[in-house]
Amino acid sequence: MGGTASKRRMSGVSSAKKQRSCNPKLDMQRVAVRVHDVIIKGNTRTKDLVIRAAMDDLLRASTLGEVSQGVQVAGDRLHQLGIFDDIQLGFQDGPTDLPDTVNALVSVKELPLKKLCDGKVGFAINRGGTCPNVQGELKWKNLLGLADTWEGSVSYNKVDNAGEFSTKVSLPKLGDCVGPVSARTYLGSQDFLKSSSYKQHALGLALDLLNTKNHKLSYDLAWRTLTTDRSQTASKSVSRQLGHDLLSSAKYSYQVDQRDSIKRPTKGYAYSLITQLAGLFPDLRSTRFLRQQFDFRCALPLKWFGKANAALNLGMSGGVVIPSGKKLSIADKIFMGGDSFSPIGSIGELGSFPGFEYRGLGPSEKRRNTLLRDALGGDVALSTFANISYDLPMKALRDAGIYGHAFACAGNLSNIHDNGGHNFSPKKFLQTFRTSIGCGVVIPPNKVIPFATEIVSKAFQT
Repeated sequence: MGGTASKRRMSGVSSAKKQRSCNPKLDMQRVAVRVHDVIIKGNTRTKDLVIRAAMDDLLRASTLGEVSQGVQVAGDRLHQLGIFDDIQLGFQDGPTDLPDTVNALVSVKELPLKKLCDGKVGFAINRGGTCPNVQGELKWKNLLGLADTWEGSVSYNKVDNAGEFSTKVSLPKLGDCVGPVSARTYLGSQDFLKSSSYKQHALGLALDLLNTKNHKLSYDLAWRTLTTDRSQTASKSVSRQLGHDLLSSAKYSYQVDQRDSIKRPTKGYAYSLITQLAGLFPDLRSTRFLRQQFDFRCALPLKWFGKANAALNLGMSGGVVIPSGKKLSIADKIFMGGDSFSPIGSIGELGSFPGFEYRGLGPSEKRRNTLLRDALGGDVALSTFANISYDLPMKALRDAGIYGHAFACAGNLSNIHDNGGHNFSPKKFLQTFRTSIGCGVVIPPNKVIPFATEIVSKAFQT
C-alpha cells in the first residue's frame, strides 16, 4: 500500500527506571516494571482498540526486559497494518500511587486516503504457459477505522473459461477474541465442456476463520449448478449429475515450508496436510464427503555441478475422497493432467502432471454420438516427481530468473467408490502408473502487473 514506508521511533523507559539497572544485560530481566496504561495520540480515523490490540505483549510485561521486547513487537504489528505513515512509541512515569509502573505513549500519523486505495490489472500465465489469465482488483484499507481491508476483484481463466466476481473484507487480529478473519462472497462460472461436458456455476460465501504461518481454517457455503450444452452429447455418468447441490464444508490445512525459495528451491523441505469435511449444512441437497490430501517436498543442492547452482527436487503428493451416502459429485472429484511451469509447482496443489493434457489422466467415459470422451475424475490419486534445475550459461537469462530443468513424473488416478471399493487393487493401481519424462527451459511468469494504480486512487479520492 502506497510507496512510503512507515517510520517508527521508540524512546526508552524514563530515566528513573533506567537507573535501577547498572548492568542491562544482567539486570533488565529482573527490574520489575509494568505498563499501567496506553495513551494514544494522532489517530483520527483509526479506532483506539486497533492500536491497543497491537500492545498485548507490552501490557502483559512485568520486567524491564519484557517491556523492551514488547515495544519492538508492538512497533512491528502497527507497521504491518499498513495504515500509518509514522509511528512513535515512548514512555512516561505512571501514577505516583502505583510504583514500578509506566504509561506507554503511542503517537501515530495516518496515511493519506490516496495511499489507502489501490487498484491493479494484471496477467498470469495459465497451466500450459500459452494463454494469459486476466485479473482486476480494487482495494481500500481502513474504511471502518478497524484496519479493515475491502477488496473487489474480477478474474478470467482462459483454460477453464472460468470467470469470477468477488468481494472480500478482512480484519486483522484484534485482541484475543477477533481475527485475523476475512469473509468473501463470490459469483463464479467454470466451463469444463471441452474436457468433461459440463459447466459449473456457483454462488457462495467463504470465511477464513484462522490464517497463520502454519495453520489455516476456512468454511465455504456455496450453491452450485451443473449444466451441459445443447448438443446433449454428455456421457451418461455426467448427465446423471446435472442439477443443483449445496456445498457446506470446513477445510483445515497445516503447512511447513523450510525451503530457501518457493519458486526454485535448492535446499530444504516442505510438507502440507489438508483435510476437508463437507456436509455440515442439514439439507438433502448437501453433498457429503471427507477429503484428505498430502504433499511432501525436499530439495538437495548438487554441488558437483559446479557453479550451475543445480539442485535436485523430489516430491510426492496424493489424496483420497470418501463420499457419505450418495455418489460423489463430479465437481468434488480429483482431476490430474495439465502442464505447469515446473513440476515443483505450488505445495498443496494436487493435479498438475506434465506430459498429459488438462484433465487427461484418469477415468473417462465415451460421450454420446461422438468419439470424444468425458474425464470423470477419481477419488484416489498419487503422484511423484524428480526435478533437476540448473542455471543457464547466459548471465542475462540468470538475472531474469530463467533456468533449465529436467524432470520425471509418475502417478495414477482411480475411481474406487463408484466402481465398488472391493474391486480396487493397490497392486494394479501401482502397475498402471503413468509416467512422463522431459526437459526444457523454465520462464517464471510475472503473476501480477500493476496498472493504472494512480488513476484508481484518484477516482476514489474524488
